[in-house]
Amino acid sequence: MLLLIDAYNVIRFLRPGEPGLIEREILWFLKMLRRYVVIKQREMRCEVLVVFDGGLFAHKTREIVSGVPVVYAGKGRCADDVLVEYAEQYREGAVLVSNDRRLAERALHFRTQRFDVPTFWQMVEAVCAREMPDVPGVMAGPDEVVKYVSPQDDEYDDLAAQMVDQLMRDTPVAPGLTKKDEKVPTRTSGTATGKKERAEKALRKKWG
Repeated sequence: MLLLIDAYNVIRFLRPGEPGLIEREILWFLKMLRRYVVIKQREMRCEVLVVFDGGLFAHKTREIVSGVPVVYAGKGRCADDVLVEYAEQYREGAVLVSNDRRLAERALHFRTQRFDVPTFWQMVEAVCAREMPDVPGVMAGPDEVVKYVSPQDDEYDDLAAQMVDQLMRDTPVAPGLTKKDEKVPTRTSGTATGKKERAEKALRKKWG
């Protein structure tokens, strides 16, 4: 599965009241995510994609920072729209991480579930407290950055697609349905609410 991270939404929760973010804080955040994913990959097939608002260019750009795929939405563009695009692409094969309820509703339209930030970060801290696998560079020094900047969109295939296409192809679809046929279930009863709660509990258990 693919974790879609609403970057500034998460970082602002972790660093409330701070007027600006410095590179060191962002690197710490990305390294924690990298450590979390590396440990979880011993248990399940998963990837992470971190999406930031804005960027230096008008078009969407991609980088790998400290081993984590990062997407900048583009100058004047918010991360929400890009995250919804990925939700539409990967649907239930992705999980959104954000406190933004409106964004969560847009993603849910494509059956992409969500973790709120406090729930997700509790899982990150718990998982990262486990014994660390021997993976070079996962928690490199604070100033060590591995970065590859992509060209413009029309000259470069989507990084996230390259990393998780095979994984998404292996994600099963409900029997008798194709991706095109899938529809969002209507929540009309307490039974539906109960199913939602059980699904959320199962999701937390899987990622925690």
